[in-house]
Amino acid sequence: MILYFTFSSLPLHSPSSSGYADAACAPIDFPTAPTLAVPLALKAAGVSQSDIALWEFNEAFSVVPCAAEKVLGLDRSIVNIRGGAVALGHVSNVLM
Repeated sequence: MILYFTFSSLPLHSPSSSGYADAACAPIDFPTAPTLAVPLALKAAGVSQSDIALWEFNEAFSVVPCAAEKVLGLDRSIVNIRGGAVALGHVSNVLM
């Protein structure tokens, strides 16, 4: 999974830390796999969840960001603010 971070303490488009992680779970629990990867990616980037101003979950199923909001305690107003991959025409178009 790739997580896109916007740091609350840095101006938009400024150089920032980056981190990535992968995680797996049972197929029945696939919507929650990102919630396993998030803490690992944050640690790799050397930041905490409170350092993140905006979250983008590049998902193929709309339930994925909803699960992340609930499990990670994220405010819905800072998650997939442009609708996410499904709203933008699936995964390939999310980086517009």
